[in-house]
Amino acid sequence: GNDNCLQAFVASYVVIQEAKNAIANGYPSLILDKVQGDIDKITFKEIARSGRDGDKLALRIFDQYNYCLGKALSNLINLTNPETVVLGGDINMILDLTMPFIERIVKSNVIKGITGNIKFTGSAFPEYGGAIGAALQIEE
Repeated sequence: GNDNCLQAFVASYVVIQEAKNAIANGYPSLILDKVQGDIDKITFKEIARSGRDGDKLALRIFDQYNYCLGKALSNLINLTNPETVVLGGDINMILDLTMPFIERIVKSNVIKGITGNIKFTGSAFPEYGGAIGAALQIEE
């Protein structure tokens, strides 16, 4: 995506690159231990595991991730007033680390009265979310 688009802040490859850059610049992290010291083997999954283990770098990265995604969802919710927000992709690996924070950001940034009944959930098919969404749009 372009500079300052949502993908530039919350795409999996951006999270991975942030971790790699911080570690390459000497930031200590459990992430490197989980990939036996091979920075090229860092994945979103290893960053998620490290976050669950309390790794400060992983949690710092996810704090920024949560903030950006929460603000973006707030804007979409203000425009569309959905009943349910379904999150797909790699975020499903970290719903336990993200949802409480994202929900709090959304509730503090949407038009009052909108968030009362919104349900947040992970996709049942996280790896196929884009294809399913596109197929549903064509069907309509």
